[in-house]
Amino acid sequence: MDKPGPSKKRKVKDENRQFQEIWTEKYFFVWSHNKVVCLICKNSVAIAKEYNVKRHYETQHPTFTKFTGELRKQKMLSLKRELIGQQAMFTKPIQDSETATEVSYEISRMIAKRSRPFNDGDFVKECIEIAAKKMCPEAAK
Repeated sequence: MDKPGPSKKRKVKDENRQFQEIWTEKYFFVWSHNKVVCLICKNSVAIAKEYNVKRHYETQHPTFTKFTGELRKQKMLSLKRELIGQQAMFTKPIQDSETATEVSYEISRMIAKRSRPFNDGDFVKECIEIAAKKMCPEAAK
């Protein structure tokens, strides 16, 4: 009896599927955070292949086929700006939080370095200046 050979299952990671820029114009999809994302409904497709992208576009958004030429490009650009705006809305608070943490560490370091309580006027002023430079550099002066 012959023993069966090793299994030849197809694996997505072995197929080297990549996002194609043409999908943006044809199907309103972009590559964002290692996912293929629909600009219209902001859903992602599980596997980056044209069949999946096309199927999603044709079944979920048939009304967008009416956009052609320059109107289609304008719609695509406005949807792209909207997606970038939504993503920026989530990253700004994270950056603010990280900056606040950095400032608190800097002030803690100053307190430990001077071995003083936080009640000396000049010391408080220095701490406020450090916080202002990091948190809002345009208004620091």
